[in-house]
Amino acid sequence: MNYLKLYFVCMFLGTTSSVYGQLVNDLSTLTTSGTAEIEVPADEAKVSLSIVTENKDSTVALSENNTLVAEVIQSLKDIGLGKDEYQSGNFQVLPQYADNKFGITEQIIGYSVTNNINITTRRIELLGRIISDSNKAGANHVNSISFGLADPRTKRNFVIEQATKNAIEDAKFLAKAASVSLEKILSLSVDNASNNIVQPRNTFHGQEGFSSLKKVSLPPIEPGNTTIRSTVTVTYQVGPTSN
Repeated sequence: MNYLKLYFVCMFLGTTSSVYGQLVNDLSTLTTSGTAEIEVPADEAKVSLSIVTENKDSTVALSENNTLVAEVIQSLKDIGLGKDEYQSGNFQVLPQYADNKFGITEQIIGYSVTNNINITTRRIELLGRIISDSNKAGANHVNSISFGLADPRTKRNFVIEQATKNAIEDAKFLAKAASVSLEKILSLSVDNASNNIVQPRNTFHGQEGFSSLKKVSLPPIEPGNTTIRSTVTVTYQVGPTSN
């Protein structure tokens, strides 16, 4: 049932192929390449948030940051995210310097503390609340939002299978047209079947832009589709046809 369901949600876009023959060391070969591509709805969202605090005293900046991080994590729990859906990311404390009129850095005037939280969830319908509620709790930067597939292997295997069939069918057709027989496969290779990660149009970067979300409704974010493609190349040893 799962395979059939996968088949119907996939939109088959098309196939291409290339063929050529060669003679190497008196061994006649025939090589074909088959390509397959599908487009499937993204079913996983990844969001990277940052909590940034600044203060003249590094201890105060760190304490404020820790408090906000705890509140952001609590907001994620309140939404319904499990511990396996979010984790801490990069953490850094950086001094802030004052420049004199000549642009030369002179003295430390404060400190900036940054703590990242990375979220990976299949509940894409919660994405708007995740961004809005975490912002209200203290997250003031959205570093990135992307969509992809939680289990790309199943779709990848389907694409490789179709590309292989295309390569073999083209080899059979070419052999028939050239009046040769396919004797055995000498090599079979597949490229790195890839899927394009979807980047949404509505992303927010910087403290000012993200903080403004507190005053307005979050625009809808559509995950869209992700494209998976693969090319398989097969080389046959060929010989004369038997009459």
